[in-house]
Amino acid sequence: MIHTIRIIFKYLASAILVLVALAVLGFALIIGPRNLSVMAIIVPLCTWCIVLVCFLHFRQRVSTTARRWIAVALFIVFPVSVYFAWMNVWRLEQYLGHRNWLSYKSEHFIFHYAPDYPHSNEIAAFASTRDKAFEHNCAYLNVSLQDKIDFYIYDTLDEGFAIPDWNVIEADDDQSIGHEMTHLIAYHIAGERQKIKFLDEGLATWLNHTTRSKSHHEVAWELMQKNGFPPLGELGNSRTFRHQKTPPYYPAASFVGYLIGNYGVDKFRQLWIANARYPELYSTIEDLKLAQYFPFIQGERVHFDFTMLEVYGRPLNELDTQWRDWLEKCHRR
Repeated sequence: MIHTIRIIFKYLASAILVLVALAVLGFALIIGPRNLSVMAIIVPLCTWCIVLVCFLHFRQRVSTTARRWIAVALFIVFPVSVYFAWMNVWRLEQYLGHRNWLSYKSEHFIFHYAPDYPHSNEIAAFASTRDKAFEHNCAYLNVSLQDKIDFYIYDTLDEGFAIPDWNVIEADDDQSIGHEMTHLIAYHIAGERQKIKFLDEGLATWLNHTTRSKSHHEVAWELMQKNGFPPLGELGNSRTFRHQKTPPYYPAASFVGYLIGNYGVDKFRQLWIANARYPELYSTIEDLKLAQYFPFIQGERVHFDFTMLEVYGRPLNELDTQWRDWLEKCHRR
């Protein structure tokens, strides 16, 4: 009797699992075309659940060799395939979202724009300006890039961004000329993402080829005089960078420019590489607020302080004071 109940329960539970998986799979197929990221997770997971249930119930009906191959497919081949599919779903989304867009090739970029883009007749001038800025920034940072960059131009994008791993930029046509391309260029200094947001955004803003009449240093000085600015040591942690009363981009750019102007690009490259190679796993653990459980993780802020001292022979707080004194000397009226 108990054995019979167990069998009934087992098959009932399996049936419920399969029905739920089929329902979720059907729902995903209905709404999925509008959200490929959802499809990339739900469809493989539901399919895996259904196949796994069938395999567990009917494995005795196939040969031992067949069972082994099915197990390998389920627990090794399938997860690896899903991982690579997930990592490339963004490419499919890019293609589907821009497959009818027009393109224009320049020396360093492939510019993509919508058929109804209102400034399509200005693409050649737009491209020429970006090519010149790109060449300047590459030479400035001593970086050489051979592959053309895919540049998606919008007129209504809220905020531009660069994806260095994919060699892609997406930006509004009125965004500063050099900011996003500098993120992409600087990525190749170390071949890894910069972990210190203060350095990352500071360099991109320093080389943004702004059309402001005032220099980066003057803008930074005025912002700091109006709202104040915390010690730079507090900004060594990337999670505090954006949460400042004073917009931190121009002060960060001013400090980066001060370092490069007084100590040279080569030393700044050393600083950049040392912080870009801070382990990604450590940053993730800090993001999850679990670093307290791992004493060997020194933290981004401590690592930033250490690399400043190692590269420039001065602690960060001393360089911070020198920079502020220099700004005051140059811009105090």
